[in-house]
Amino acid sequence: MLLFNQLQAQHKKITNKQQKNKQRCYIIFLAPRQKRGLDSKQKNMDCRVIPLSFAVGFFGDLAVQILPHGEGLREYFALHGRFEAMLIAGGALACVFSLYYLTRLDFTLWAVVGLGIAIDVVARLGLIPSLKHFYQSTGVIASILSAGILPVLLVWVAQAVFLRPS
Repeated sequence: MLLFNQLQAQHKKITNKQQKNKQRCYIIFLAPRQKRGLDSKQKNMDCRVIPLSFAVGFFGDLAVQILPHGEGLREYFALHGRFEAMLIAGGALACVFSLYYLTRLDFTLWAVVGLGIAIDVVARLGLIPSLKHFYQSTGVIASILSAGILPVLLVWVAQAVFLRPS
């Protein structure tokens, strides 16, 4: 009987620990983790997408600095420097996904594309004054695709690849 009681107590400890691990995201970010996968009908966004979006913005900006880019971005990188520009890009994308997370909107492909378009429209209105020359020298469609849709689409794909259910 003593062995049975010890096993039962051990099972309760394991179950409680598993329950706490599942609720960790809920406590920190106000929502439980959801199953992940590359699904265009995926609903709730996982809170771990926020630091992932920072990484996508940070390394995406590094890629833009390495690849050939137009005069508008040369001016921006000269003003802010390479590392600061990477931090700005990562922080901006993380802020956008934090706000998106708090709204609890569906995290579907079309919602993410709409978010990318909205980001570009707001940025065109002068949210970041140092990018004014970039938006003046870049066409609307090109900037929507490169500065709006591409970054959020990369976050959407990255979460499907890296944030598997635990």
